[in-house]
Parts: sequence; structure tokens; C-alpha cells
Amino acid sequence: MATKKQSQPGLLSSLLKPDVTEDQDGFKDILYWMRQALGLLFGLVWGMAPITGGIGVIGFLVLSTALMMGYYTLVVKVDADEMGGHGALLQEGLLNSFGLFLLVWILLFTYLHAS
Repeated sequence: MATKKQSQPGLLSSLLKPDVTEDQDGFKDILYWMRQALGLLFGLVWGMAPITGGIGVIGFLVLSTALMMGYYTLVVKVDADEMGGHGALLQEGLLNSFGLFLLVWILLFTYLHAS
């Protein structure tokens, strides 16, 4: 006998239209993992390009924060006040992402650009 399978939402569809109204913790998990991916991506880019110093750190913090805010305000259109405010959403995973960014940036930069 054939049984009906419930369709699981794909990763892309859950990123573009997560069900924020029912599961606020799930949405914060999405923000957390997106920020980790950004930390890894920016660490790779900064490490390959010879970016050094405070410009790299400030650039990461500004771009990461702007992309996260743009995601939850423009793409998902979530009301930040219902989720604890902009501060709570922007802090989600920030320090872990910053640590990952620094680790990847330093290791890759040292490997590629050390004399």
C-alpha cells in the first residue's frame, strides 16, 4: 500500500518564509546558524584577501549586522518588538560568529600570506 508522505519544507523555503508566529525559538535558531555561515564566509574572504587590522573587524561587524537586520526586516518581515526587539535579534549568535570569523581569518591569512 502506498502511504502519503508529508512534505518537508526545503531549506531555502524555510529561510525565506519561516513560520515565525508559532516558533520564535526556531526563528532565532535560523538567525543563529545564518550568522555562523556569515562568520565562516567572511573569514574565508578576509583571509584570502590581504585584509588586516581594525578595518577587517569593523567591516565584519557592520556587514554581518546589516545583512541580518536586512534579512529579518525585509525578507521575513518579522516584527522585531514581538521577538524581544532589534537588540535581541541582532545579538543572536554574534559572539560565536565573531569568534569563528577571527579563527578562519587568522588561520587562512597566516597560511596564505605569511612569508
